[in-house]
Amino acid sequence: MTKTGVLEDAPLEDQDGSSRSEMYYLGVSAFERVSCGKHLVLTGLLTSFFAGWFAIAALEGNVSGTGHIVSTNTGHVIRAHQAGKLNELYVTEGQEVRAGQILLSLDDLRIRADYEILRGKELANRASISRLRAELLNEASPIFDSEIVAHDSAIAEREQKLFAKRKQNYAEAMMNFDLRLAFAQNTIHSTQPHAKGGLINVVSQIRKSQDVIDLEEERARFVTAHREGITSQLGQLSAERQSLIAMLEKKRSQLWGSIIVSPVRGRIKNLRTMTSGTAIQPYQKVMEIVPIDHSFIIEAQIPSDQIQYISPDMTAKVNLYPHGCVFWKKINGSVLGIETGLAARPRQQGSSFRTVRIIAKMPPSSQSKTVPPIETGMVVNVDIQTPRKTAVSTLVRPFSMNQKLSCFG
Repeated sequence: MTKTGVLEDAPLEDQDGSSRSEMYYLGVSAFERVSCGKHLVLTGLLTSFFAGWFAIAALEGNVSGTGHIVSTNTGHVIRAHQAGKLNELYVTEGQEVRAGQILLSLDDLRIRADYEILRGKELANRASISRLRAELLNEASPIFDSEIVAHDSAIAEREQKLFAKRKQNYAEAMMNFDLRLAFAQNTIHSTQPHAKGGLINVVSQIRKSQDVIDLEEERARFVTAHREGITSQLGQLSAERQSLIAMLEKKRSQLWGSIIVSPVRGRIKNLRTMTSGTAIQPYQKVMEIVPIDHSFIIEAQIPSDQIQYISPDMTAKVNLYPHGCVFWKKINGSVLGIETGLAARPRQQGSSFRTVRIIAKMPPSSQSKTVPPIETGMVVNVDIQTPRKTAVSTLVRPFSMNQKLSCFG
């Protein structure tokens, strides 16, 4: 029997030898295929649903850690950064000052004079480097920084004249070589017919040719020596520049050290009696400042795998545990930053920790004698309120946090 379609009977034998029609066999196969396809579609839909839910489902929103108080800001001792004579005192006993306000200044005339001398040397050094680079590149004229011209135009003018003179000397030397070479080549060219006729000794002609070769080599050596000399001077000036920059930074620090400013908003206390010209020794105490806005700094240790969710200015809840006491008070704080290295805390079960610095306001009741004092070393627990976390943000956030975190030391 020929097989023309599903309606024709084509006997098939089962294992027991019985036969069934091809129509019945193909009908069962089609049903199984449809049923399998429905199961696959249903499985795909369920997988997509759970994957989407997993990606957007909110996870725990807080990051917790333990730590201790490292600074209570109960008072700031103001000391002189360096020795000097008092130039002017800008505050009085009991006066309220703001953070960054100038408290006093020391006489910095000598330091400033030394600084200006060094700055002039550094600018002259920079101008010489610009001139040598122009010579090395065979430029028409050196280009000097506007700072050099503004500080002392004579520096740029001096280097410009030196550039023109050295360029002229180099050009004259090269012209001399070119004239000698041209003369030697012309001599060979003019005597060549006589050499062919035997009127001039061949040996003499060879010597003239060798003179040309020697002149070309001498010219090449001169050019090489000239460029090597410039390169050597550039190296020396660059090394000198680094030394000048280091000395300038030191003098600049001394200039900053001659001005003492308030680190916090507070009130002047125990101001030393001083008048203009009073000698002040390095690190000598000159006054104290009692902060008006009482605050303290906390260093909390957070698991490294949770640090990716933390960024500066996030709100933190701080639980205080005074020494020898149970939980006492919860206050608000905010994240200052995250240290770059791992915390010096022993690893627990293979975990590592990072240090997060938090600033918190001192509660008014902490000044009362009926409550434990807040002091350095007090143990705290912190809960940092992070944004809503999802599985997707957990995977993506580590790659973008390195540029967003404000890290300390």
